[in-house]
Amino acid sequence: MPEVYHIQEGLSTLMLCAATLFPEASQLMRGDHTDLVISTALRESMTTIAGAICTVWETEFDTPAVYAEHCRVNAADLAHSVMAYLPDGQFVGIGVLCRRGKRGFVLDFGVAPRFRHRGYGHKLFAALVEQAQLAGLQEVSLLVNVTNEAAVRIYRQAGFQHVREVATLRGHIEAGGTDGAQERLGDIEAAVVNWFGGGKSTRPTWERDLASLLAMADARAFENRRGLLLARRSVYFRQTEIVHLGLRPDAELEDVHALLQAACVAFDPHLPLALLEEPLTSRTYERLSALGFRPVERAYEMRLDLTNL
Repeated sequence: MPEVYHIQEGLSTLMLCAATLFPEASQLMRGDHTDLVISTALRESMTTIAGAICTVWETEFDTPAVYAEHCRVNAADLAHSVMAYLPDGQFVGIGVLCRRGKRGFVLDFGVAPRFRHRGYGHKLFAALVEQAQLAGLQEVSLLVNVTNEAAVRIYRQAGFQHVREVATLRGHIEAGGTDGAQERLGDIEAAVVNWFGGGKSTRPTWERDLASLLAMADARAFENRRGLLLARRSVYFRQTEIVHLGLRPDAELEDVHALLQAACVAFDPHLPLALLEEPLTSRTYERLSALGFRPVERAYEMRLDLTNL
C-alpha cells in the first residue's frame, strides 16, 4: 500500500496518495515521520504565513503587511494553498497557489531548511497540485531558479514542462536631465493597458502580467512617445524594480535610456535599476543588455497542463 498523507480542512480529512503523483519518491517518504499533516492556509493568519515564508527562505523581509500585499497583487488563493507540519506541530513547508480564471501560479513553494532532503517536498507539492485540481484549474505555471536542482526535479516529476528561461537584469544609469521622458501622473492604468502586449512587450510571467501590474498600488509610470516604463521601489533589495517596459518597434536606445533615467531620478539616483523576470529572447532584454545591464539571476518558467492528468 503506498504512503498516504492527510489534508485537513475543518473537521473533515481528505486522504490523498502522494505516490500517485510521485511513485519514484515512495522510498524517500519512509522514515521516522510517515504522516505529514498538510492543511490549507485558509484559516492561517497572515502573520503565520509570512513567518513560514521567512523560515523557508531564511529572510526577515516578508513581514505580514509585505506578504499580504504580495498575495493581493498576484491573486493568491489561500483556500487552495497548503502548509505542512509534523504530527508534533513542527512547521515543515508551504506552497502558495495563485488563481486567475482557469490559470494558476505557484507564488511560493519550499521546505524549511532543517527538513529538506527527506522527501517532504514531494508530499507537499503533490498536495499543492491536488489543490490546483480541486480549484478547477486547467494549467499551473511557476518560476524556479536555474541552480535549484532539487526543486526542478520535484516539478519535473510532477509533470511540469520547461517553457522558457527568464532573467533579472540589473544596471546603473547616470542621473541627468529627464527631458526625454516624463512621469505620468494621471490615468496610469489606461497607459499601462495601452503599452502592454500588441508588439510592445513580450508575454510576461505571472507577477508581471497585466492583472498584477494594474494591482500594484506603489508603481509609478514614466512615458515618452516610444515607450512606457512602470517601476517601484523594492521591499526586498536596495534597488528600483522595473515591472514593465513597453516599447514601440521603432524605439531606439536613447528612448529606452530616457525612460530609465527618468525612473532613476524619481526614485533614487544612487540605487541600481532591475528589470525582473524578463525572457532572454525579448527585444527589451536585448535593449537593456546593450545599455550595460547584466543578468543577476536566472529562472526557468515551467508549466503543468492539468487537463491531461
